[in-house]
Amino acid sequence: MTCWGEESITGDPELPTNSLVIADVVRLHVAPLRERKDDILHLATIFLQQFAALYRRPAHHFTSGAERQLDAYAWPGNVRELQNVVLNSVLFCDAPEVDVEDLQGGFQAQAASAGAETASRPRVPTPIAVRAPGATPAPAGTDLARPLRKALAAEIAAVLGLDRPALVPLGKWLTADLILTADHLSDGVSRRGADLLGIPETTYRRQLQAGERQRTAGLAVRSPGWPAVLGTLEQFIRSRQADTDVCQWAESCLLAEIEAALPGDAPAAAALLGVTEPTMKRRKAEPRHF
Repeated sequence: MTCWGEESITGDPELPTNSLVIADVVRLHVAPLRERKDDILHLATIFLQQFAALYRRPAHHFTSGAERQLDAYAWPGNVRELQNVVLNSVLFCDAPEVDVEDLQGGFQAQAASAGAETASRPRVPTPIAVRAPGATPAPAGTDLARPLRKALAAEIAAVLGLDRPALVPLGKWLTADLILTADHLSDGVSRRGADLLGIPETTYRRQLQAGERQRTAGLAVRSPGWPAVLGTLEQFIRSRQADTDVCQWAESCLLAEIEAALPGDAPAAAALLGVTEPTMKRRKAEPRHF
């Protein structure tokens, strides 16, 4: 309940100066999404169409199986969770319809993204399986980088579609967030984080400190679609093969997607990678095996 002096509201000097207007504050209760079943598919379809147009993806509706799964889920994260799941599902989908498999990819990416965003919160340490030299390689034909490459391709398309005067340094964002994700996975233990990425601990510490300074200062600004990339990083790190530098591997994936989107445009490619043209050319010439 809120009270105001009546003269101050009406400006009428005729009213007593000690008169009060008593106004009730109206509070609206909006039921959680799980209690508004009729809204789920309607909102999901709106989000699907928006994201498909923004990221130039082919999906334009859900299959009946995907619709049933959307209806059956409890949505503890409410509308925001629905929005993020649909975004990631659209990025995973290469067909006109978002199916159950695409939706599962969306749920997994959303869960991983939520984990990365809460990296600074205390949590119970979990064992991390660092792939050692001589470990069994992934099955032949498995593209371990596919989820990351798809998310990067969508992000590049979105950046180019906005016609910005200056291209954002996606390569710098990617490296910084790989370091922060490794810090989360290793529970803040620098040696474990460096091992996860396959880089020297001194390099890891230096880049982690730089990333944390940027985040603390509010300078770690990312695009609205970047959470889709974040959602793939934990799986990407865990997929590391023996002797692989994860940051170089991720940079190679990004460069491949940039060159596919901008063939022959070296200045723009270097800007998106966040380096100079000579540096980009040198890195392309370096032999890398992933």
